[in-house]
Amino acid sequence: MAAAREIGAQVATMPLMLNASVAEHALTLMLCCIRKAIPGHKSVTEAAYLDLGAEPIVTSQWDMKTNWTGIEGISELFGTSVGIVDLGDIEMDIATLCRAFNIKIFYYQRTPHLKEEEKAFDTTYLPLEKLLAEVDFVVLIIPHTPKTEGIIGTKELAGMKPTATLINVGRGGLIDEDALAEALRGGVIAMAGLDVYRREPLPESNPLRPLPNVVPSPHTRGGSNRSWGGGCAGRSGKYSEVLPGRNTNRRNLLMRPPPGVAMGQGSHRNTWSRDLRGTQRIRKLRGSEPPPGSPVGEELKSVTY
Repeated sequence: MAAAREIGAQVATMPLMLNASVAEHALTLMLCCIRKAIPGHKSVTEAAYLDLGAEPIVTSQWDMKTNWTGIEGISELFGTSVGIVDLGDIEMDIATLCRAFNIKIFYYQRTPHLKEEEKAFDTTYLPLEKLLAEVDFVVLIIPHTPKTEGIIGTKELAGMKPTATLINVGRGGLIDEDALAEALRGGVIAMAGLDVYRREPLPESNPLRPLPNVVPSPHTRGGSNRSWGGGCAGRSGKYSEVLPGRNTNRRNLLMRPPPGVAMGQGSHRNTWSRDLRGTQRIRKLRGSEPPPGSPVGEELKSVTY
């Protein structure tokens, strides 16, 4: 940002268009796990009723055969609890969706949010060990860094409830996959919903692949045809905004010339994006704006993992 100011370059941001996609995918995996969607799908497509000796009947309002293959363990998200590891922008969208299901929301990160922020997002901070021990769903979305490498391993899995489900929509390297496979086979935890893996595509030899209590998806949480198309159009719009005489839409311009100063002349001031939805709400709660000249992302240091 300092270099951009020095040469008078304008810097723009894209709205966080993928937040909703990632959040919805996390909830999709949670629902598939607790509603036993994969066993249900297989039991219907493979005509499992034939092996059970069941005979099809003509249904009516009162005559039907519910759960005709006898799938066990089907439950509801309503009234369960979720533990989100790090409560940043995307995680706030996950929390928003969880509230619609009346799910109790807990979170962990190195620096907790302020109490008024927790109240606004209806979340409660717990240390990681306590969070793992208490919640029904653990959701991972943090970046894969040297500090988060294998953050969920044998010890952490052993500290979870045997009825718990692990959801990973972050990066594959956050989890020790061999330890997870062992925990799932041994009943240490109940299920896992996974969209990311240490090696992608998921190798045929991966021990997680054949497990019946894993709901896998092929790293599709990061977007959709609609969001990808919107991203291309959005980038084109950003290019047009910074052309001479065209920069009338200031919404996503982080750096812009002051009035009367053309591009390339003098320094610019930081205007900050309004599309950082979660952190924008936090700034509003805190009643302050970042100081002029602060680098992009500085505001996140006190609130993210």
